Amino acid sequence: AESLLPERVKQLAEQTSLRPNLVQIKSYKARWGSCTMRGDIQLNWQLVQATQSINDYVIIHELCHLRQHNHSKAFWDLVEQFDPNFREHRRWLKQHGHQLVI
Repeated sequence: AESLLPERVKQLAEQTSLRPNLVQIKSYKARWGSCTMRGDIQLNWQLVQATQSINDYVIIHELCHLRQHNHSKAFWDLVEQFDPNFREHRRWLKQHGHQLVI
């Protein structure tokens, strides 16, 4: 997780032109990622158990918070711009995310 997730953040940051200040890998019980007002992104290490499309959704979600630090329509429109299947990915995490926790 310490090498895979930050590398993928770097790739997606290049594609989206949304670049965080810092990427940290953490252990969370109830979230997959977060984005601070300073532009730092934290990701749950357990994401490495999911598919790349799920990882990409979470990373894109957090990268979009760099521009829209809320869950407004503008935020979700931005997420959809970079992940047209975000609804499916979000639904999968809600239904199956608990299975990734070890």
